Amino acid sequence: MRKIFFKAKDIKTGKWIMSYDILKRNNFIEVDSSTVCQYTGIKRLHEYLFTGDIVDLGSIGKGVVVFNHYSYLIKCYNDNQYYDLDYFEAVEVIGNIHDKEANND
Repeated sequence: MRKIFFKAKDIKTGKWIMSYDILKRNNFIEVDSSTVCQYTGIKRLHEYLFTGDIVDLGSIGKGVVVFNHYSYLIKCYNDNQYYDLDYFEAVEVIGNIHDKEANND
């Protein structure tokens, strides 16, 4: 069975924690369950892409990685259109919807 990779924010430090077992109750690090993001299985520009990641799509603008209709997509902020992650070779992660800095744009 395939292991599923997650990230979430540590309650004490506010830093992102990445792990395969982040949802286990016996984990030593307590995370904010509202910030849990699932890995998409896609890596771009040496970065893992997770649901909730805010990405720069170059001339298209910025968008957020979402799970929609059985696949991972990018919902573009400019036109509310959904784009397949495989369409983009270079996607730069610039934040996450759970980061206060990213939501101030």
